[in-house]
Amino acid sequence: VAGANTISGTGTKYYRYVATLNGKLTVTATENMTVSFPRGAGQNDGNYTAIVDGLNSTMDVSAKQAYLIRIEGAADQDVFSISEEAYQPGDARNCPLDIDGDYDLSGKKVGNLWLRYTAPKDGILTIRCDIPFASSEKIQYAKDEESAYLTAMVKSEYVDGNFVNTYEATKATAEGESWIVNLQLSQVYDEAHLTFSLREPLPGETINSPILLEVGQTYDIPKGTYDAPVWAKIEL
Repeated sequence: VAGANTISGTGTKYYRYVATLNGKLTVTATENMTVSFPRGAGQNDGNYTAIVDGLNSTMDVSAKQAYLIRIEGAADQDVFSISEEAYQPGDARNCPLDIDGDYDLSGKKVGNLWLRYTAPKDGILTIRCDIPFASSEKIQYAKDEESAYLTAMVKSEYVDGNFVNTYEATKATAEGESWIVNLQLSQVYDEAHLTFSLREPLPGETINSPILLEVGQTYDIPKGTYDAPVWAKIEL
């Protein structure tokens, strides 16, 4: 039940909880407990993804849906608590925080933050986070469509004989299109920003701004890629 719950006996314990709202479910345990949220009773069903912050384990839930809670390592008469909280802007993919172009991460603990930017015009959108690259930090992005998969926001460049990774992505976008970014950071940074910047496309960068070709002329066409094709147009 919501509130404090006392464990009877030792060993692994399973509990069933029915969510009352669309939002976040948090289980607050003791230091010796390990909390997880099984997707089912089967051995191969796996677990829901949870955000762990100290003694708190938090996952997204939907109203009226039942969830399993597994607690390992508890002692007899140990107490854990359950709480629910409705989504606030930035808490979930379907409840992102809308920003104009810059979000200040400085000094903030960012366990699971969702941001959304809507392009005011056609152009080339660059999304960048200026924290140092680390394998422990997870930044993903996608077009704000239900079917769109999140992609790791990592740019790799070969600099002075070494590969250098930064958190950056560049995409062509259209007026009114929205993009979401999910940040799951393990550290708090003294100075950090996530920025969305939009510029005019260069000739060939988008289908609406192709390189205009003329019969009989020679052109030095830049090399395109799967993610960044080069567009050209000729009228015969």
